Amino acid sequence: MSRSLTTGQLTKLYAATQDDPLLSLLTVTHDDITTIRRVIGHADVTSRSNVYTAAAFDLVLPDESEERPPLGRIVIDFVDQSITASLLAINTPPSVLIELVFASALDTVVASWPMLCPVARWDLYQCELELAADPTLEEQFPGFSYAPGTFPGLFAR
Repeated sequence: MSRSLTTGQLTKLYAATQDDPLLSLLTVTHDDITTIRRVIGHADVTSRSNVYTAAAFDLVLPDESEERPPLGRIVIDFVDQSITASLLAINTPPSVLIELVFASALDTVVASWPMLCPVARWDLYQCELELAADPTLEEQFPGFSYAPGTFPGLFAR
């Protein structure tokens, strides 16, 4: 997953002072729970008509290596126990969407990573989510190899 930023966005990112900070938006969805939306920071924000609640969390963005599927990690400090209750209510991995937006343009997504959360751990103080790419991205292409054992008609003489 390559990301391409405009020259203006790169200028903002590499500026000595940050008048327009880059915000990390986190959305956790699953059919069996109410959607969880968080933003790193001290104030709630609204992006594309969705309210993201301010929270303290550490985010390790997925790497973009060609050799392995992208992996990421989120550690959320608890403000309330709603996240724990939501994770206990589900039996399959939730979908996690990480989005980056500038504070001056909350409705414009600079980069996004749709992920799955196959592993979640929590204690009284924090919740750790391990993120992995959608497993369909790891499927072999083409789906079959054309070998004599699987397609004998191609190799008949």
